[in-house]
Amino acid sequence: MIVGYEVAVATVAASNGAAYAEFEANGTRRCYIREWGVFSTAATAANKTQIGRPANTPTGGTLSAGNPQDPSNAAGTGGFTTTWSTAPTTPTVVFKQFDFNNVIGSGVVFTWPSDGELIAGPTRANSIVLWNSGTAAGPVCDLYAVWGE
Repeated sequence: MIVGYEVAVATVAASNGAAYAEFEANGTRRCYIREWGVFSTAATAANKTQIGRPANTPTGGTLSAGNPQDPSNAAGTGGFTTTWSTAPTTPTVVFKQFDFNNVIGSGVVFTWPSDGELIAGPTRANSIVLWNSGTAAGPVCDLYAVWGE
């Protein structure tokens, strides 16, 4: 059985060609992502929002670490970063792509099976980024993930 973790964050509105957030494993353990949800908190349409691996290795920022689903388990090492000293760049590997409607609450939930999780590697060179590759600024978002370590 894998130990489960969850975390939720609010993002800022990402300009076109910029990251909303980065999911990182924080250098200790791989994170096996099973669910990822993102929802608009503003009536802002945005096309081509992507989940992928950034082309660079982001640095800096403050990690919002995961909370264990079982409070007896150790604290999570993975989680989201929404600010950087070196921000993520355009993903070279894109796993998912979606559009936001111009309605508050529009969004998407992606799930992966227990034998096919999306993996954030143990270093930030293998992190996962939520990226705005559209033609305009995207909305402020509520973002969450569920994963195992």
